[in-house]
Amino acid sequence: MYILIILIIVVLFILSHQAPFGLIDLLPFIKPRRNFSVNPISKIDYSNQTSWFINQMPLCDDAVEFNVDIFYLHRTTYLQKTSWNATIRNKLLNFITWRYAVKSQASIFNGLGRVFAPKYRQATLYSFYDDSGNGQQALDLAYSDIKDAFEYYLTHHQNGRDIILVGHSQGTALLIRLIKEYFDNNVPLLKNLVCAYLVGMPVPINAFANIPPSNEATDFSCFISWSTFGDGGCPRYFKSEYLNSFCVSPLTWKSENVTNTDKYQGGKTYYLNLKRVSNLKAYVNNGFLNISYPGFGYPFLKVKDYVLVDFHLFFFNIRMNVKERIINFYKNKP
Repeated sequence: MYILIILIIVVLFILSHQAPFGLIDLLPFIKPRRNFSVNPISKIDYSNQTSWFINQMPLCDDAVEFNVDIFYLHRTTYLQKTSWNATIRNKLLNFITWRYAVKSQASIFNGLGRVFAPKYRQATLYSFYDDSGNGQQALDLAYSDIKDAFEYYLTHHQNGRDIILVGHSQGTALLIRLIKEYFDNNVPLLKNLVCAYLVGMPVPINAFANIPPSNEATDFSCFISWSTFGDGGCPRYFKSEYLNSFCVSPLTWKSENVTNTDKYQGGKTYYLNLKRVSNLKAYVNNGFLNISYPGFGYPFLKVKDYVLVDFHLFFFNIRMNVKERIINFYKNKP
């Protein structure tokens, strides 16, 4: 029995590394069976520690280096068709989200600041492709949770500390809304914004009125974005949105169509979270990022889609960049 289980795991590992399909190919099979519904008075209690993946504690024992908080929103990990939104009490889903999203991505900020990563009733993946209105209601519910979590953070934890916003996939879509509502026209809070990493979704260049896109490694009070595809690959969905979106290369932190390899610091593999350094090439192309084959340890799906590992691939470049931006922020802060 155990041998069979091991064999199944090995086969799945191999298939996911060279998978002939992508998550988006599952869309016909994960459409929820019922229309959107939710108890209108239901709320998540963010005073409860179990409502957070991480609440103010750094992910390691190192002393926090800067007076900065990282507010992090994870990507979509919910694919079920039983409902339009996940529950935060699903133990298996929480484990998957923690192991393959929160832990591996948020660990980039180890020791740099306090990390806040709320659980939320994420919308199922199908919500982004739904045109019935159910998907938008599911995303609205997810956003209502994020608002509540952020309000709790502002009231009980922020106390004038500076903030880095980090989102991936659905987390980015929700952060865009949060930034528009809480930062874009709020001068006091905007002064506390070091930067926002809005990754894995198309983000228009003019997404915000008062928060510009970044085009230098040390820019602050700005936003940074990229979505990763293999050399010659391109987005299968949101393709027109990417044409008008902002993208930088995490090797140069510039939005330029220049191939660069010498600045690659290495990444963490999706499997086993091991460091891997290769001669990775990257260049900006029509609002998204193209890279050369990164080697073993990073699954790619149909059309060379590496969005799943946007953070894994550039783990050490991102970590270095976060520190650069924080230092320059404090040099120039009044």
